[in-house]
Amino acid sequence: HGSCSYGVSGTGKCISCDPGWAGPGCQYKCACLPQHGTCNQNITGDGTCVCAARRVPPDCAYCENGWGGTTCSTACPGTPPCSNNGACEAATATCVCANGYTRNDCSLACPGVTPCSGHGACKEVAGQPVCTCTANPTDGYWAGPDCSQCSAQASGHTVTTACTLPCPSSLQGVVCSGKGTCIEGKCYCDTDYCGAACGSSKTQCTGLCP
Repeated sequence: HGSCSYGVSGTGKCISCDPGWAGPGCQYKCACLPQHGTCNQNITGDGTCVCAARRVPPDCAYCENGWGGTTCSTACPGTPPCSNNGACEAATATCVCANGYTRNDCSLACPGVTPCSGHGACKEVAGQPVCTCTANPTDGYWAGPDCSQCSAQASGHTVTTACTLPCPSSLQGVVCSGKGTCIEGKCYCDTDYCGAACGSSKTQCTGLCP
């Protein structure tokens, strides 16, 4: 990877390295992307990169945190970048907010001891932070301004069991068809109603109801 001082009068040492190589024995390969930095090369170099402004070693491929765009010259919104509540997307210099935060600089937090209580996504509506609570059997059926309560779909279920057991509902989505009470995912029907979702009268399911 270079030229050697050889022959009877030579020193047996490298006198120069090929482009892209460095070190006394030309043993270090430069990793710099040439369009984004220069290499400390040749026999006196160590192969490290001197990156263009706001680019970082080892190969100068990435922007410094908080900067983006094709030349890393566009700052992501927020002070500090993305308000320390998200990550700066380098390609576009935009913020990708952590769950529970919104606004272009991730400065707006949704309600909750932790935003949305860790059970929803945060968005901005008319300048105000609003939680959209999760509603699925894996993450639970949550409700409330801060997603800290079990929703009607899991009414009667306890927060300590993660609101994961949905209550039977009518075809219109009404829990227990509006004719019973849900406890731990099971409908307890009002008098004269029966069925899993309390959608039938006792005359319709004679013999099935206690």
